[in-house]
Amino acid sequence: MSELIVQATDIWKQFRIPHEKKHTIFEEAAGLVGLAKGRRIGFEEFWALKGVSFDLQSRDSLGIVGANGSGKTTLLKILAGITPPTRGSVQVRGKIATILQLGVAFHPELTVKEDILLYSSVMGIQGREARRRITDILEFAGGGTDKFIDAKLKFMSTGMQMRLAYAVAISTDPDIFFLDESLAVGDLEFQHKCFDTFESYKGKKAMILVTHDMEMLTRFCNKAMWFSHGKIFAEGQPNEIATKYKEFMEHPNEGFRSTLL
Repeated sequence: MSELIVQATDIWKQFRIPHEKKHTIFEEAAGLVGLAKGRRIGFEEFWALKGVSFDLQSRDSLGIVGANGSGKTTLLKILAGITPPTRGSVQVRGKIATILQLGVAFHPELTVKEDILLYSSVMGIQGREARRRITDILEFAGGGTDKFIDAKLKFMSTGMQMRLAYAVAISTDPDIFFLDESLAVGDLEFQHKCFDTFESYKGKKAMILVTHDMEMLTRFCNKAMWFSHGKIFAEGQPNEIATKYKEFMEHPNEGFRSTLL
């Protein structure tokens, strides 16, 4: 039976951007001196999200598309608890696995084995059971990750770290996945492993996927949202949103583009 697992209500997110433009090296130096003397630098207010509200059921997979800077990843970080909203409220029920392109939940100074055990512990898997899963995790990650088991994570490539992140997240059997376009890493064999796993989760677990890949949107999601300038511009069935989004990207026109502002 499906239950409400994510509830986002009127989410707004503001960032403050320093607003003091320098044109020359002299001006840069003067600005640093002014800052050291306590001169105030102005800030521009930028609203990354503007009144975003939606619900997600425990068996739903939501795909989010939109141009870079439209607020997709910011929303994902708020839902995952990485950053708080400026206004509004978020409720997420169940065990979360978060895989963001720029934020693998590991510590670079720990060994691969230590990071696996730490992540597993956070997800409620401890002791002998966590250690028992290490071999399966490394086998799923592949790509030579097993050779780094006793090495610090920082010595692995970004791609290998992302493969490991997927493998650990999947092994913890979460209730909901938050994914941000990170399936682009790894070879085709690894991507197919991930695709097969997510295929098996359809209708059983919740997922929110931020992507530019319309094939992934239609294959794994049963709901879709199109973000523009921090707002939900359109929502509906994945095929419908994918078609409209591709049409816009291939044949933009001023009339349609103006409705996105």
